[in-house]
Amino acid sequence: MGGIRAIIFDLDNTLWDVWPVIVRAEHAMHDFLARHYPRVTAQHDLRSMRDVRARMAIDHPAMRHDFTWLRLEAVYKRQLYDDVRPALAALAPDYRLFALSNGNADLSLCGIGQYFEMGLAAREAGMLKPDPRIYHLALQKLGVQ
Repeated sequence: MGGIRAIIFDLDNTLWDVWPVIVRAEHAMHDFLARHYPRVTAQHDLRSMRDVRARMAIDHPAMRHDFTWLRLEAVYKRQLYDDVRPALAALAPDYRLFALSNGNADLSLCGIGQYFEMGLAAREAGMLKPDPRIYHLALQKLGVQ
């Protein structure tokens, strides 16, 4: 082997054809969104979702290398209503914000985790809203009455 100590391979489109995988993943993601977030797929087909991701890469050139970040930014953060971030930013300096949900949203992935002190999902609490016990548990976690 002489002086060769390492070999570096590119993966996508070198060791495998990546495009069929990407297309299948995009279809699977679109199907998931259609089932769980129909508001998103009512506004976006696969082409417009690609366009949003491409715009994200243009708007955030320092992140254009991070495809995971681009997808999360384009999908998760774009679901918020336009006034959510400004409202939370206005409330957060004066109030302790807590999230309570029957769902499983990740506030950090949604881009609003920095506004919340903590959150509680029904699966963690072992009960669904509007069961009063989940609200009591939330208050207990916050240490307030």
